[in-house]
Amino acid sequence: MKKTRSVGFLLSLVIGSLIVILLSVFAVMAKGAFERAHENARVASLVAALHNVVAAREALRTEQGIINTALSEPKVTDAHQRRWFVGLHSRSNVLVHAIERRVQRLPGGQGPLLTRISETRLAYDRVFARALDATMVPGDRRPADMDRQLLGSLFRLVAAIDAQAAPLTQHVAGSGPFMSEMMRISDIAWRLRATAGDDRRIMSRLIQAGRAPTTKELQSLWTVTGEIDAPWESILVAAEQPNFPADIKAAIRHADRAYFGEYRARRAAIIKDLTLGQKVDLGRVEWLESTTPALNSLMEISKVALDNSDRFAGIQASRARHQLWAAIVLMLLSAGLAFYAARVVTRRVIEPLRQITGALQTLGDHAGLQTLQYNARDDEIGQFSRALQTFQKSAAERQRLKNDVLRSQLAQEAAESASRTKSEFLTNMSHELRTPLNAVIGFSDLMLHKVHGPLSDKYQSYATLIHEAGNHLLNLVSDILDLAKIEAGRFQPDFREVELREALENCVALVQRKADEKQVTLTASLPEGPVMVEADTRACKQIVLNLLSNAVKFTRADGVVEISLRAEGEKVEIAVRDNGIGIPASVLPRLGKAFEQANNDPMLAREGTGLGLALVQALVREHGGELDIQSQENAGTRVCVILPRRQRARIAA
Repeated sequence: MKKTRSVGFLLSLVIGSLIVILLSVFAVMAKGAFERAHENARVASLVAALHNVVAAREALRTEQGIINTALSEPKVTDAHQRRWFVGLHSRSNVLVHAIERRVQRLPGGQGPLLTRISETRLAYDRVFARALDATMVPGDRRPADMDRQLLGSLFRLVAAIDAQAAPLTQHVAGSGPFMSEMMRISDIAWRLRATAGDDRRIMSRLIQAGRAPTTKELQSLWTVTGEIDAPWESILVAAEQPNFPADIKAAIRHADRAYFGEYRARRAAIIKDLTLGQKVDLGRVEWLESTTPALNSLMEISKVALDNSDRFAGIQASRARHQLWAAIVLMLLSAGLAFYAARVVTRRVIEPLRQITGALQTLGDHAGLQTLQYNARDDEIGQFSRALQTFQKSAAERQRLKNDVLRSQLAQEAAESASRTKSEFLTNMSHELRTPLNAVIGFSDLMLHKVHGPLSDKYQSYATLIHEAGNHLLNLVSDILDLAKIEAGRFQPDFREVELREALENCVALVQRKADEKQVTLTASLPEGPVMVEADTRACKQIVLNLLSNAVKFTRADGVVEISLRAEGEKVEIAVRDNGIGIPASVLPRLGKAFEQANNDPMLAREGTGLGLALVQALVREHGGELDIQSQENAGTRVCVILPRRQRARIAA
């Protein structure tokens, strides 16, 4: 046996391939989960760095506002105030250092941007030291541009921090739609805070000067207002989204109330008083202290957005870690199950098959098979071994059965020949019976119509009975003739285009008199247009007449018989339904056999021959159709005939 045809080789190949595929799939899953966990951990580190950026910006802004306030005051600061200034500056330095440390730990963090932060921080430290010294002397002895030097140095440091934060923000925003939206909200909130600080600084100068604002100053205020209001509208629109975080919505509502409500109202009142030349009972320091909460509410939005980003990154990282461990566990389980399956198949299937095959090739007799050790096994191998053991015993039995089948086939052929002979005999006898029956019916008809004179009442009743019995016997002979032709294979249907709707109307008209005599309502549900089919016209009418006659016969007075016609695609459906006596369930399987009647009532049974449904079934079969009978005793019967519309295509197929 070639190796490639060996069942063991094929099973080993399939199992090995499954192992490789499973391990590959789960390895790819594990790799993807690991990469996602690593990336989300990196995003969390970037968000933490951005937290430091926001805190440093806020601390530097606070520090700059307080120092500028001290520089604007003519009096000398005391030791307590100087210690406060130094504490604020130390806190700012700690936060800037934290940014540097976090960026250093990130891949690529030792770049020019980090160097720029270090350089601008040192420059700002020098300017801050000079500004602190300036607060220790009276106002008239301080350098005139000290506040501008401090502000310029601060702006350069903040710009360096923003330059470092920009790529971090872009990386975080690129990790998904939610993170992108949070970074956008955080960035807008910080820019609003910076612009609001410029607005407050202009108002601080106006309050200190105690005069009406100039046109240029008013223009600056309105410009700053526009720079704040436009981005704020985008934040309000984002807050209307249904899945927007609730804590950010709360921070936005608080900022809208604190800054755009209270701060803007107070600012407008101060500008109005200064424009009218009225004195404002508010110092510059008081203005800065009272408006700091409103500006901090804008910065709080940025902090909350970063908090949401941090939580989201942590959730994603945790989910990715769970997926990683799940993939690893599945990979190990699949590998273990695959190796176990390979071992079981090899030991329990392949090796026994090889031994049984070897025993067959070497021994080849019944006694040798009995010595196999797998006969006692209860699995398929044991069954196979025992089956081989009985194979030789069953060979003789199979030969005997073959002979029995041959004899049975001969008997079947003899029976079919006898059936054909019977059918031919019935056909010939039916022809011989029709001639005298026609004479009997014709003469009795003449007597009933009193063509040669009147008859007594008694002879009139005799003539009626003779006429009815002759017609009944003629119908029986006709049915036997048709059924015998079909069984003898001598029925040749004449398939041609038939307008089935018109044929059904004719059949209904023929049965109508009998229905009226029994006081049965006969209705027809037919399509409006013509229904064309390829069929034997006489056979179709015979099918419908037999079904309608049966339905009327087995329907009580005041009952209803309905015939319907429906065309669906390449088939037509003729259904006859009545609410008569129905058919017992025990009789349904026998219907369609010759001389089989569904009812044993002698008053009804004598009206039929039991050939109607048998003939219908034979004619439907000749058309390649289907016959379906559904009935319930004392409820009614529905007989459905389904015929193909194209006989030539069916016969060709």
